[in-house]
Amino acid sequence: MCILFATRSHPGYELILISNRDEFFERSTHDTCWHTNSSILSPYDMARTHGSTASKSEIFGTWIGINRGGRVANILNLRPADTLPNKSSKGPKSRGIIPFMFLNTNSLKDSFDNWNSFENFQKQYPDLTQSGDFSLFYGDINKKEYRIIDTYGQTFPVLDKDDGYSFVLSNNTFNINENRQWIKTKSGLQELQQMIKRTKNNCTDENMLSECFNLASTCTIPQEIRDETYHINPTVTYDTIFVPPLGNEDDEDVGLTSTKGKFYGTRSQIVILVSKDSKHVTYEEKVLHTSDTDILINSSSNPKSINKFQFDIE
Repeated sequence: MCILFATRSHPGYELILISNRDEFFERSTHDTCWHTNSSILSPYDMARTHGSTASKSEIFGTWIGINRGGRVANILNLRPADTLPNKSSKGPKSRGIIPFMFLNTNSLKDSFDNWNSFENFQKQYPDLTQSGDFSLFYGDINKKEYRIIDTYGQTFPVLDKDDGYSFVLSNNTFNINENRQWIKTKSGLQELQQMIKRTKNNCTDENMLSECFNLASTCTIPQEIRDETYHINPTVTYDTIFVPPLGNEDDEDVGLTSTKGKFYGTRSQIVILVSKDSKHVTYEEKVLHTSDTDILINSSSNPKSINKFQFDIE
């Protein structure tokens, strides 16, 4: 179950995003790179394509990205704990296309007002309701406007005073009753707030990156559960921020579009830091696993690869 931390309350940064992607390690994925005429910085999924056939020029889906104009987006599979077991999470269109529709825009020519609600987003991308269930966080750094929209047609302004300029979102609905919130989102928000207090007087990029990745790597799954297959206790992924490699049985439903390989867990981690003047971006990706055999060597403390980018917002 993926997770996104977002805050604008740190005194040293306009925006901090921390993202864990929980997936099957064998799912084909391209590391973060500049693409789409070097206008979008993101990883992208290669397991499900936009059209019926793949080509080198084809747009693939992503779960997180930022463009040179300062627009940012992160999509999560929406999988409430009370979802019916026989309800498919797959739609005819890849949900990963949704962030690209927003990121492939020019903020100087295309006002955020054209996208600032579920209804307006759907006017720009009519296939919005043809994807699998989702929650989408997106916004414009220059305008300091951010939204979450979801499959149910809901729109939530976020990163403002109403949510304390911070939130944590996983695969549950954003506005879920507090008594039904997952442990990982409730404890994650507390951990995020503590991290902000701890680093407010020491916020060099390197220190912040280290703190953010440490937060993203918080694991509360006991070792004895890690050694069991996922189906023994599937709710553990509702509890822990970092999901260690968990085995699964053939065709086991873990709430994803499809299964690929044996092991599921936190596959990659991404931190995005935006300077207080909203001009400079530091982006770092840690790819932990790209195959089942990686679990013998790699971990959150020993990632398979690290990709780092820095650029100025136009």
